[in-house]
Amino acid sequence: MTIIYLINHSTSKLFNKVCNPKSGGKYHAFSLEPTGLRKMVRDLHHCHEAVGDGVKRVYETEVTPIMKMGKKLVAARYLPRGVAIRPEDIAFKSPGDGLPPYEFDKVVGRTTICDLKADDNLTFEVLNGVELKVKAVG
Repeated sequence: MTIIYLINHSTSKLFNKVCNPKSGGKYHAFSLEPTGLRKMVRDLHHCHEAVGDGVKRVYETEVTPIMKMGKKLVAARYLPRGVAIRPEDIAFKSPGDGLPPYEFDKVVGRTTICDLKADDNLTFEVLNGVELKVKAVG
């Protein structure tokens, strides 16, 4: 962030201080010759590329580790059919191939429609009220 701030807010001050290596004073150690200045400007332009466009993406090489280290919601104990799910009935386990932990609040309070053993995946299909998935139109 310091470089971005420098690019956006302090460019004129920076160039006043670094453009004259003969000026002496406390900024003399930071002064640049023309070649050094060109390299610095080139590198500052690369900063915009390094920051990116702000859109998060999952790379192909990240998919397997994300699945392996991710968490899912599972039954913490045996849950017979018709039981209302309480927070203590839910555990978080790896790999992350089921409902993610952020769905916790949507699971609590629903009832089971079949028996679940300990460590069985909790899904909306085994709980009452299947979660609706809205399809985009157009």
